[in-house]
Amino acid sequence: MQMKDIQNEILENKRRHNFNTTNLEEEFCYLYGEIREAYEAYCEGWDTFGEELADSVNFLMGIAEIKGIDLATEILKRMAEIGGYTLQQTNGIVMKLNAPGLQHDARLMKDIQREIHEKEVELGSGNASVEQMFCNLYGKVGEAYEAYYKNLGTFEKELANIAICIMSIAENNGIDLGAESVKKVEKNKSRVYKKNALGYMVHL
Repeated sequence: MQMKDIQNEILENKRRHNFNTTNLEEEFCYLYGEIREAYEAYCEGWDTFGEELADSVNFLMGIAEIKGIDLATEILKRMAEIGGYTLQQTNGIVMKLNAPGLQHDARLMKDIQREIHEKEVELGSGNASVEQMFCNLYGKVGEAYEAYYKNLGTFEKELANIAICIMSIAENNGIDLGAESVKKVEKNKSRVYKKNALGYMVHL
């Protein structure tokens, strides 16, 4: 399943359960919360760490879909910008050139996260601690919200930066983020929700 298909299903699930699909401030608050839960799962050594990282990237993809952004394309663009990759458009699909003559279709998250890690190792930044990576991730979320709030014109790039951070954490910890993301989407389909006293939807 392509990331665009995943993010479309995430938004459809929000609509099915009458979740928020208009207030981006609310979505960013949830995104911060999901990242905190992921870090807690890591610190506690829980086997839900992969699922919590998937929640984080799924909320991110939901934000992208609400704003009509193809996050996979933006990730590849950002990788090209920071890593010296070359991109081209072929039949509506973003292609990526790792080397002259070597082409690959737009990737699933597992493939993208592996390439992100390889580039970090090549650039000498592949040995950051988990704590450093999560602090960097929080910073990237703040930068994305600032780009949205101030209409800076860099929102798509900042969302890609968040995704790259999450994928880097996943790869460094042996987590197939794409598989976890799809599993969480399917799990959320069958959940039952209701509004709490503050008017927010919570699962039972």
